[in-house]
Amino acid sequence: MSELVIARRYASALLDCVKDNKEVDSVLAQVIEARDSFKASTDLTAVLTNPFISLRDKLELMKKLVKKMKLGSTVANFFLVLTKNERILQLDPIIKEFRVLIAQRLKREDAQVISAQELSEGEKKDLQKSLQKMLDLELNLFFKVDESLLGGFLVQTRNNIYDYSVKGQLSRLTNLVAKIKV
Repeated sequence: MSELVIARRYASALLDCVKDNKEVDSVLAQVIEARDSFKASTDLTAVLTNPFISLRDKLELMKKLVKKMKLGSTVANFFLVLTKNERILQLDPIIKEFRVLIAQRLKREDAQVISAQELSEGEKKDLQKSLQKMLDLELNLFFKVDESLLGGFLVQTRNNIYDYSVKGQLSRLTNLVAKIKV
């Protein structure tokens, strides 16, 4: 089974355990904090991946760690399952998939806006409101300037590109004229 499929299954299971959408960000933060703590300890990683240490001992160690870290019951149980199934080293892809699933569930998405010139704060807020209404998503916008656009802007989400630039309009017009000449 591929790493992505496994990661998606664990991420989906974790998200299914989080019933209240308001808790999702807290669960994600706890998982990331625990992952960072585990990564900081090469000894811990060595113990959890050592085939000569019994599963029972690994689970006892993980129980002590999650208690010491004061993780919520959902996250604590999640780490115990990962330890039991020897998937603790797959935390990074699991977290990545968990973020994707959170975005889908909460209708959130990151988007990059590439404009021909720097936008004012007012323009950024107006653009964010318009895009959120148009896409029916809660957007977290990142802004970048590309003077080659000549004017207007591009919006790039995970799956789509919306081109409202002068350069894009000229390109589409050029293609249309080329088709007419044929």
